[in-house]
Amino acid sequence: GEVEDVRFGGGVDAPELHPQEPGGEEAKNLVSELCPTGMQVYLDLDDLADENPGSAGPFRDKYERLVAVIYVQKDNSWINVNAKVLKWGQQEYPNHDWLKYSYIIRSLTRMWMIG
Repeated sequence: GEVEDVRFGGGVDAPELHPQEPGGEEAKNLVSELCPTGMQVYLDLDDLADENPGSAGPFRDKYERLVAVIYVQKDNSWINVNAKVLKWGQQEYPNHDWLKYSYIIRSLTRMWMIG
């Protein structure tokens, strides 16, 4: 299969490895645990990613990474990796800047679903 770099879509702003942000290495380890090398994943591509300034093309950010919600299959059900990382980040790093955008998106999504 083809190997692609993927950035979390769906309002998840995970900590970066370069430059190193608090929680970056831990987030990488969590994703590696949920999506071991060679595991097949389902990507729900972000069709709005190419509208962002500097986008490298359809479904991509300015660094040419695909932007998507990532799902993995386990025991006949699908796990939303983005949601797992967001939940982990809220528990382990509740006051860091990289979570602020995620909170705003989740709040707007809840409002949209309710109203």
